[in-house]
Amino acid sequence: IRFDNATKAQANQYANELREDLLDLYLPDVSVELVKESEDTMDFGTTLAIVLGTPAAIALAKGIQTWLSKRPMAKIKIDKRKPNGETVTIIIVAEDSQNLANIAEAIQTAL
Repeated sequence: IRFDNATKAQANQYANELREDLLDLYLPDVSVELVKESEDTMDFGTTLAIVLGTPAAIALAKGIQTWLSKRPMAKIKIDKRKPNGETVTIIIVAEDSQNLANIAEAIQTAL
């Protein structure tokens, strides 16, 4: 998950906040890690790497929905690399926080 419309400092903060929000859900089938996009920077990471099983997609969508509802200007970009090397990109914007089904569908598409 990337935060394309944010500065590096904001992306770092957003990644940390969303990570904590998702970890607070205590999802057994979900792994959430901060990832640095470049080893040349001193930040803790501006990207979240999430590994989850299909049943956890709804819970993840709920966590993203809650996080987005607090940030009216936020935008989340989810990149999923398929085994054939193709990348699927999904963008979720704050307006989507009103519709959990749209967020869940986007996450399912990325799976």
